[in-house]
Amino acid sequence: MDKLKYTVLYVEDDNNIRNSIAKYLNYKFENVIEASDGRMAYDLYATHNPDFIITDIHIPRMHGLEFIRKIRDNDSRIPIIAMSAYSEKEKLLSAIKFNLMEYLIKPVDRLELQNVLHKVVDKLKSQNYSCMYDDFMEAILILDSDNCVEYVNEICLECPL
Repeated sequence: MDKLKYTVLYVEDDNNIRNSIAKYLNYKFENVIEASDGRMAYDLYATHNPDFIITDIHIPRMHGLEFIRKIRDNDSRIPIIAMSAYSEKEKLLSAIKFNLMEYLIKPVDRLELQNVLHKVVDKLKSQNYSCMYDDFMEAILILDSDNCVEYVNEICLECPL
């Protein structure tokens, strides 16, 4: 299986959890960058410009929600998946304003993670098409190998049937 050509920033302070999930991510993605605390994660984000982020909420040296807020101050589009061992209503509500792709409760089920990663990849593909084709004056419709629509630019939506 070919790895997807995306860079993932994965932030988790628990070594066992980080090693397990990083191993899975390395199987799927070309470049997985790991951090064990919020400050390290923010420095790696600034240096490596990842395509998406998976972060624990409870991490040392900068709380996960603070880390996400700092990311959102600079980048409103990057997909972010937050994880926590806690399903506290207050944390969930405060995370909503950061436009997260998903908020997963640990321990994370591998199938659930796989489904979320598929959504992230779909979003990244859509963003890439959007950057390439939205300014075209011609209608563009992109289909995948199953003839499902992957992308439609604005002009195509304005075309009469």
